[in-house]
Amino acid sequence: MPLIVLPELTTGQERSGEVRDERKADPGCERGHRQRLGRAPGSRGRRRNRDPADWTGLLPVLLALFALLIFPVNKLIFGPLFRVLDEREERIDGARAKARQVDDEAEQILARYADSVARVRADAAGERKQHLEEARADEKHETSNARAAAESEIERARSEIGAALEEARRGLRPQAEARAREAAERILGRELS
Repeated sequence: MPLIVLPELTTGQERSGEVRDERKADPGCERGHRQRLGRAPGSRGRRRNRDPADWTGLLPVLLALFALLIFPVNKLIFGPLFRVLDEREERIDGARAKARQVDDEAEQILARYADSVARVRADAAGERKQHLEEARADEKHETSNARAAAESEIERARSEIGAALEEARRGLRPQAEARAREAAERILGRELS
């Protein structure tokens, strides 16, 4: 069978379907193509494609090779690889479980902290309210005591002023009578009896 080398087709050649056999154009070309392709000068120049039916004879050999290689490959490669992958998965699962446990513990601690803060705030609010009420009661008590003391002081001062006024009136009455008599005597120019 002649070797057909397809040159790059130009647009016109593509349309017309022209293909040249280059061996006819250049008789020394066949040898060059074979050498370039790595074929011996005596070969026919075509590839030998095996028919799938030819591979069926190799199938038992391939299966035997597979059976012989599966055990050492499993022992040397797959066993350690799967063991490492299993250990890795166990470590990951352990880390996830530990992370979940730590997360749960953190949530519990946070809830206890929030409860403690709420309890302390409530206690502080109660104490503040109690202290405020005590302070108001003390203020009211001290105010009423001060008011009572001031009123008693005012009353005592009034009574003292009233007593002093009465005493002054009593002491001034004879003097006032004597001075009134003296003034009347001067005005009248004579002594009154």
